[in-house]
Amino acid sequence: AYFSAAHNVYMLLNSVSAAGLPVALSILVSKNITEGKNTNASRIFAVAMAIFASLGVLSTIGLYFGADAYSEFIGIKEASFAVKAISPTLLFICLSGGIRGYFQGYKMMAPTAVSQLLESIGKLVLGIAFAILVIKSGGGSSFTAAGAVAGLSLGVLISLIYLLVRLILFNKKSWNIQPECADNTTDKISSIVRSLFYIAFPITLSSCITSLTSVADTALITNRLIDGGMSSDAAVTLYSSYTNLAIPLFNLPPALITPIAISLVPSLTASVTRGNTASSERFFSSAVRLCNILAIPASAGLAAFSKPILLLIYPGEREACSFAAPLLTVLSVAIVFSCLITVLNAVLQAYMKPVLPIISMAAGAVIKIISEYFLVGSDLGVMGAPISTIACTFTIFLVDLVFVILYTPHRIEFKPIVKSLISSFISVTASALSYHLMLQPKSNNAFALITSIALAMVSYGLLALIMGLIRKSDISGIPFGSKIVNGLQMLKLIRE
Repeated sequence: AYFSAAHNVYMLLNSVSAAGLPVALSILVSKNITEGKNTNASRIFAVAMAIFASLGVLSTIGLYFGADAYSEFIGIKEASFAVKAISPTLLFICLSGGIRGYFQGYKMMAPTAVSQLLESIGKLVLGIAFAILVIKSGGGSSFTAAGAVAGLSLGVLISLIYLLVRLILFNKKSWNIQPECADNTTDKISSIVRSLFYIAFPITLSSCITSLTSVADTALITNRLIDGGMSSDAAVTLYSSYTNLAIPLFNLPPALITPIAISLVPSLTASVTRGNTASSERFFSSAVRLCNILAIPASAGLAAFSKPILLLIYPGEREACSFAAPLLTVLSVAIVFSCLITVLNAVLQAYMKPVLPIISMAAGAVIKIISEYFLVGSDLGVMGAPISTIACTFTIFLVDLVFVILYTPHRIEFKPIVKSLISSFISVTASALSYHLMLQPKSNNAFALITSIALAMVSYGLLALIMGLIRKSDISGIPFGSKIVNGLQMLKLIRE
C-alpha cells in the first residue's frame, strides 16, 4: 500500500510532466521530417528539451516537499518516505520522454524499446535489492517501500543514460548525412512553444485525468471501506490486494498495446500530412485489428485463470490472492475497452484533434469517481472498484468512437472483433478444461497452468490464422518473420 501510494502520485505528476510533450514532439518532428525540414525538427527538439527539463525540476521539488501533505490526504501517512524517494524520477522521466519522442518522430522505435527494457530491469533488480537491504538492516514496511521506490528511480536513471548515449551517436551520424533539397528554415522559439503546447496540453490533460482515476482509487477505496464499518488495517489490506495484485495484471495488456499506439502517431501523421488517405486507412485498420487480436484473448484468459495466475506469481500471498482473484476477473472485462482507447486517442492526436480525448477522459473520470464512491460504500465493498473501472473505460471508448466517426474518415470494422471473440472463447474454454483435467490436489499446479496457457495461445493463433485475423504484413516485420510467413504459406494458413 505504501509503494502504490507513491507510485500513483508519481504516475499523475508524470502525466503532467512528460505524457503530452513527447507525443507532441513526435508529431511535430514527423511532420517536419516529412516536409524536408530536418533543421527545424532539431530546433523543435532543443526547445522541447528545455521545457522538459524545467517541468522535471519543478515536479521533483513539488513532489518531495509535498510528500507529507499528500500522504496525510490519502490516509496513509507512512507512505511519505516512499513518495520522497520517487520524486527524482520525475526529472529523469521528463528528459527520457523528450528523447524518446524525438526518436519516434523519426520512426525509430528501437531506442524507446531498449530504454524501457533497461528501465524495467533496473527497477526490478535494484528495487528488490534495496528492499532486501532495508529489511536486513531492520527497517519497517514504510522504509522497505521507500527502498523499492529508490530502485525504481535508479532504473529510470539508467534508461536516461542509455538514451543520452544513443542521442549523441545519432546526432554525430546525422551531421554527416544531409538530405537533398533540405529546407533549412527554422521557426521562432515562441512559435515552436505554442505548437508544442497546442498539441501537448490536451494530451497531458487527458493523461492526467486517467492518472487521477488511480489517485481516486487510492483516496476512495480505503476511506469508503472504513466509512462502511471496516477497520483501517482491513481496508488497507483489501486496497493493497486490489492495487498491487489485480491492477498490475490488468495494466499488462494495455502496456503491450501502447507501442502500437506510439508507432501509429508519427506514421499516421506523415500519411495525413501527405494527404495519402489509402495509407492512413491502412495504418488505422491494422492498428485496431492488432489491438483486438491481443486484447480480447488477454481479457478472456485473465478472467478464466485469475486465481491460478496470481498464485503462480505470488505463491506466498495465498490469502491476498483469494481477495484479488474475483476482483481481477471482473476487472478483465475493461481490458478490451482500455486497449481500444489507447489506439483511438492516438488516431485523434494524429489528426490534430488533441482536445477531443480530454472530453472522453473527463466523462469517464466523472463516471469512475461517482460510481466508485457509491459502489465501494455499498454492500459490494471493494468489488465496486473494478465495476467502476468497467463503467469508466466503456464510457471513454464510446465517446472516442463517436469522435473518430465524426472527425476522421476511418471506421472500426466489427467483423474482425466478432472473429476474435469466437477464437478467444473456443481457445480459452478448451484451455480451462485442460487445466481442470491436469489439476492436482495439494500441488502448486504451475505445470498445469503454463501448459494450459500455452495450449490457449497455440489454439488461438491457429484459429486467428484460419479466420484471417493475422495477415502476412503482421508477421513479416518481426524477427525471422519472412521464414515464418514462408512456412505458413506452405501450409496455406496465411493471407496477404
